[in-house]
Amino acid sequence: MNYCRQLDGLRCVAVLLVLMQHFLPQYGNRMHAGFIGVNLFFVLSGFLITAKLDQSRLSFRKTISAFYLQRFARIIPIYYLTIIVLFFLDVSPVREYALHSFLFFFNIDLVVHDIHLTPITHFWSLAVEMQFYLIWPFLILPLRKKNMLLMCILVLIVIGAFMQFYFGYIALMKPYRWVSLFPLIFAMASGSLGYYIYKHSGRGFNQHSMLLSDFLVLGICTLIIYFQHWTMFILLTIASVYFILRVSKNLEQKDWLFFLLGNGPIVYLGKISYGIYLFHLPFFFGFMKLMPNATNASMIITTTIATIVLAVISFHWLENPLRKKIISLTAANGK
Repeated sequence: MNYCRQLDGLRCVAVLLVLMQHFLPQYGNRMHAGFIGVNLFFVLSGFLITAKLDQSRLSFRKTISAFYLQRFARIIPIYYLTIIVLFFLDVSPVREYALHSFLFFFNIDLVVHDIHLTPITHFWSLAVEMQFYLIWPFLILPLRKKNMLLMCILVLIVIGAFMQFYFGYIALMKPYRWVSLFPLIFAMASGSLGYYIYKHSGRGFNQHSMLLSDFLVLGICTLIIYFQHWTMFILLTIASVYFILRVSKNLEQKDWLFFLLGNGPIVYLGKISYGIYLFHLPFFFGFMKLMPNATNASMIITTTIATIVLAVISFHWLENPLRKKIISLTAANGK
């Protein structure tokens, strides 16, 4: 699967929705912007990780080692560095949950200790992501050679959907519905199903029906969000899969979505979206302490600028150089 810059554009959309949730809660809460953004990240992750694993021609052992080396190098360095800096700055509640944050169990702490918005609340999604990485290769790699990949994906989609509804009806489990792996595996497995469709389908969408389909999907999503319908999680996940397939299967058709998501600044923000996601809440809470009398607008502008600047530095001086070294290392080991 070739690089598709529009997928980075979707990453930009996802991280902007998360920023709206935290910086403009009066609008973000109304449309569940943070949930939609994180869910889009999860669907993208399922799509891209399944593609990477399925297209590997290395042995099982080499594929596993290359996968984890690349994933850990992508996520862990700036994540651990952020935790360490916040720990030594004595930022609450980092000291209390540093160990579980390091071990990627903070999503459970969020519910058990009833943690609300803090500088590290958003780390829960990284815990879910890493938990997904720990099981997915061991399902995908053995089953892809037995032509059972589709069955595995569909089973996990059913399990994830069932657990979403089950957790929603059991009072004790309800808080875990949105922050634990197996209800949320519905989104990741749906992304994997999107890859399976991408791999086995023919040409892209019919050009004459694309515009109508796009606005029909967007219209349905708008109505679901507005009326807070109980099917929101499932239908928004399906919509995410639709737009991922839409941009990845129609690269030669230069329409409104191609130009919007392929726009240079949008793509660049998507490339640095991990740093933006990681840094935005620590900066926001830090500036609230440093500038207690600042207006909300000045706080948001200052935080956004600082977050993007640090994300740029992190991407070019740490993430990208490390990624290139890991790719060259895994390529050498694969020979």
